[in-house]
Amino acid sequence: MLRTLRGLRPADPIPHRGRRPSGDAGGLVVGWAVKLLIVFAVVGIPVIDGVRIAATHLTESDDVSSVADKASQVWQATHSASAALQAAEGAAPSGETVVTATFKTFPNGAAYVELRQTVSTILIGHIGPLKKLAVVTEGTTVTDQSS
Repeated sequence: MLRTLRGLRPADPIPHRGRRPSGDAGGLVVGWAVKLLIVFAVVGIPVIDGVRIAATHLTESDDVSSVADKASQVWQATHSASAALQAAEGAAPSGETVVTATFKTFPNGAAYVELRQTVSTILIGHIGPLKKLAVVTEGTTVTDQSS
């Protein structure tokens, strides 16, 4: 004989008591995944851009020191500001440019150099008022001590 539970036979569907059928659980997972994706886009992308910009500031300060040192060496050897500027431009790493308007040489053999680089960003460099944050400029004065 078939055993019944509260008058229902095993073949009858069990009524749901205010719960969703288990087939809707996939929609719940997709909903959370979309929310996480939106949170990542709103918070994560600017953070990634900020880290890129900060890392560029660090490398740019090292690069500008070596470029200014090269310019100072040439300035002390030739006493030609244009030769020192050309040496600085030649020593600048790829993607970085020497700001010629601020380049200076001094009688004591020192050279002041500024390097400028535009950071490739996902978001910050493409928004009007924030574009300037993606342009990194570092400057330093170096006197070559090797002579």
